[in-house]
Amino acid sequence: MKTLLSLFITAALIFGMNACKSSKETAEKAENEKVELTPGKGSVYREEGGIKTKTEGIVEEAANEVEEVIENRDEANKMNEGEQEYRIIISFISWGAGVDPEARNIMDRCMSENQENTEIEVAFEDMPWGREGEVDFCFTLSELGEEEQESFVDSMKKAFEGNELVQIYENSPAIHKR
Repeated sequence: MKTLLSLFITAALIFGMNACKSSKETAEKAENEKVELTPGKGSVYREEGGIKTKTEGIVEEAANEVEEVIENRDEANKMNEGEQEYRIIISFISWGAGVDPEARNIMDRCMSENQENTEIEVAFEDMPWGREGEVDFCFTLSELGEEEQESFVDSMKKAFEGNELVQIYENSPAIHKR
């Protein structure tokens, strides 16, 4: 029994040392291997121990995959181009304690003042997106002229200046889509 155990241990040590040597040889071999990409020819040349071998098609396959990724990115950009762009988005956010309870009143007051000045009611879309009352108010302001739009945007910015729970975005697609 002792003889069998000692033979087993000896065999394990011998195989273990050979495995380490084999890993070292493989690592050294990989370091010495040269890879040369030849652009446009669709070939890879490998030099190992002074022998050059040529592998066809690998570069071509990789180039096709890159082109496919670029095409997919371009498709995504085209889809985004068709989105509605809003002149101003007023986003009521929360940091765990709900939105600012006075923010909606402030926005309504600004809209009323604007309507009194221009005699035009401004339309908007509200897009709720959170669990604590978070909502985006999206305005195209297409009813207003350029100067009136600037005045509207400036009045909203001024009204919410310093309010960390209200974010304002200009000339942007919807931030939080339904």
